[in-house]
Amino acid sequence: MYDSYIQDIKHKEDELAIQYLPAVKAMAFMRGKDFVTPVDVAYIAKELMRHRIVLTYEAEAENITTDIIIEKIIENDDIDKVYAMIVTQKNSQKGMIIGQKGKKIKEVGVVARKLLESFSGKKIYLELYVKTIPNWDERKIVTIKGEVKYPGVYVIKKGEKLADVIKRAGGFTKNAYLYGAVFTRESIKRMQEKRLKNMIYKLKKKVAIIAASAKEVGQKNLNAKDLMDAIDNLAIQAEKLKPIGRIAIKLDRNLTKFENSPYDITLENNDTLYIPTKPDSVIVMGEVLTPSAFVYTTDSALKYIKLAGGKTSVADDIYFVVHANGFTDKGEFGRWFNDDIKVKPGDAITIPIQIKTATWYGIAKDITAIVYQLAITSASLKTVGAF
Repeated sequence: MYDSYIQDIKHKEDELAIQYLPAVKAMAFMRGKDFVTPVDVAYIAKELMRHRIVLTYEAEAENITTDIIIEKIIENDDIDKVYAMIVTQKNSQKGMIIGQKGKKIKEVGVVARKLLESFSGKKIYLELYVKTIPNWDERKIVTIKGEVKYPGVYVIKKGEKLADVIKRAGGFTKNAYLYGAVFTRESIKRMQEKRLKNMIYKLKKKVAIIAASAKEVGQKNLNAKDLMDAIDNLAIQAEKLKPIGRIAIKLDRNLTKFENSPYDITLENNDTLYIPTKPDSVIVMGEVLTPSAFVYTTDSALKYIKLAGGKTSVADDIYFVVHANGFTDKGEFGRWFNDDIKVKPGDAITIPIQIKTATWYGIAKDITAIVYQLAITSASLKTVGAF
């Protein structure tokens, strides 16, 4: 990462900073890049301008609260155009940053442009302006990662939608695997966690009530302690497999078409969108003999289950396919016929354990529901590469 180099740059004069920039560029090369991308330019531009503001305003800088927003970068063969906004929270600070007749903002721009040119090896056109936004610290943001032209953190306005931010991020790269897009939301994550905890809490309460009633009427064949232990184990699994707050979406390379779909949802603070590259495997997990990932060669879920050695002796009669796009399908193993779900690269297949108990049938149904939920959550985490 560039961070350690940037920290040094902030404490150096311009001449020394220029000497550090090739080292930052070398870091990009070491990470597999043979050229400097607009993403690199956007990243370094923000840090260089912050650095320049600190040097320009010296003692005044302690009283200036600013942020740098790279609004867009336009690539050309001979020159890259960088459009940036300096945000401050007070009009008095805006005047201080601009300076008399724009003198100080010009100084920031000239030096930052020269440093950017040294970094990128190209001519840079840098356009700067200052905007006052009260309560900027309370702004709402979304994060876009992966295969878009300009991944990063974007400030959003009230009512802004997913397509709006994807456009600001430059759209998708040619390597983007839209089927595997992962959209997560903090409020959904909290709701999913709460729902799972409530399911386990109600189950424990139900077991305690039934066990007490059975004891009063003299039933000896009910082992509530073992069942409670099993539920506690489920609670531990639930803690390890925390939901990520995923919302299943379907993206489209044609953003105009996507804007007219129900999946162009209104954004909330701290939403995250991740666009992966296309994987080449399907994961099989749960109650199979050899859980593993297999190279994608067929769209048949049953064939991948067969490759994994088939079901174990304690496997349930159903299985789930958690698709890479977040949607889930359920298949059944029948006596004469098995459901075969079509899968794509990046999908995960999971077979849960079967819950059998004759005397606690009502409880068994509740436990099974939780087991299914955990199986689906685990498979979902596999599709997004969480572990």
